[in-house]
Amino acid sequence: MSNVFTAEQQRLQEQIAVLEFMNDANWISSSLENLKDILEVADDFYNLTRAAINKEKSKLLTNTTNANAPIPIRFGQNIIPIQLSMGAVRFLGVKINININHSLVKKEIRAHIRSFINFIKTKLITDRQFCYVANHVLFPQLLYKIKNIPLSESECKTFNQSIRSLYKHKCHFPKMASNAPFHT
Repeated sequence: MSNVFTAEQQRLQEQIAVLEFMNDANWISSSLENLKDILEVADDFYNLTRAAINKEKSKLLTNTTNANAPIPIRFGQNIIPIQLSMGAVRFLGVKINININHSLVKKEIRAHIRSFINFIKTKLITDRQFCYVANHVLFPQLLYKIKNIPLSESECKTFNQSIRSLYKHKCHFPKMASNAPFHT
C-alpha cells in the first residue's frame, strides 16, 4: 500500500484462521513422471492454502505393475511409500477398479434401487408422482452410475423389475399384470 502524500510504502498483512476439510482428492495420470509433476503442483497449493494433508493415506491405483511393495513417490518435501490398491475406489461418486470388475457397480446399483424403493413405498404419492420421481431423480442417478459399464438387456430388465413392481402397486394393479400397458 502506498501513501501518495508522503510517498511512503507500507505492507499490510493479515492472517485468517480457517478450518477446511478435503475428503477425496483424485489425481489421474498416464505416467509416474506426470504424477510426480501433478503432486508437486498439488503440494504447492496445499502449502499456499496451509492445508494439512495426510499424505500417508495416499493410494495408487495402477495397471502397470504387480508389485506388492509400496512405491516410493515424492510428495512435497517427503518421499512417502504409497501402497498399491487393487480394490475399488470412488471417483466422482462412481466406484471404479483397475480390474474392470463391474459386479461392484452392479451391487451398488441394486442397493441404490432398494434404498429408493424402501423410501418411496411408504409414501402416500400417486402413480404420476411416482413416475415423476423415478424419471427425474432415480433414473438420472442410475444413468450416471452406469456410464462406465455395459449392461445387457436382461440386466436392465432385472434392475427395472422391482421399480416396475412398485409402480404397479401405486397404480393398484396386481404384480402379475402384464408389463405392456406400462411401456406405451
